[in-house]
Amino acid sequence: MLAIAGGKGGVGKTTTALGIAVALAARRRDPIVVDADADMPNLHLIADVDDGGIDALADGAPIEEATAVSGRFDGIRVVGSRPGAPIERALRSLVTDRPVVIDAPAGGSRDALLPLRVADHAVVVTTPDPEAVQDAKKTDRMARTVDTEVVAYVVNRSSSVTDELQTFAGEVAVIPVPATATPPFEARDAYAGVISAWVNA
Repeated sequence: MLAIAGGKGGVGKTTTALGIAVALAARRRDPIVVDADADMPNLHLIADVDDGGIDALADGAPIEEATAVSGRFDGIRVVGSRPGAPIERALRSLVTDRPVVIDAPAGGSRDALLPLRVADHAVVVTTPDPEAVQDAKKTDRMARTVDTEVVAYVVNRSSSVTDELQTFAGEVAVIPVPATATPPFEARDAYAGVISAWVNA
């Protein structure tokens, strides 16, 4: 499982999660994207699916029944959510051989830590904004507290990477994603880079 995380809201975590899933689907990997935001879930709206997947998964439904085929993105199945849904129970009962991308909530709360705890690896999403970068560093530290390896940083709305973030990242891939009219389609090369970092982790 790959958690898509970031401390600041609005940096593009959901777009990144879907972008990675689109890139996986292009490789015929049949990805599943899970909305792990119990406060403001919106993955179901963007992916054009219903919002009952987390509830179904938490109630013991097999992954095939809890997921819905995206009406917008070919080759992607989505576990939609609604406010207050039992995210922890659902994530802990998720069993599949398919690649799973978890769209994590923003912040530093227990709810934000949960996807990092259950995932094998994480991608930290930020923008070039200094406040967002500081929050990204906090997210990195959160991942380390639960022994989840950060395999890449995605810097949305940017065509370059700041020295500060590159220095902090060290050997971890830092991938800029320029602002586009229709991500996740026009940024496939960037998301393919994230997948390569994940596969090689």
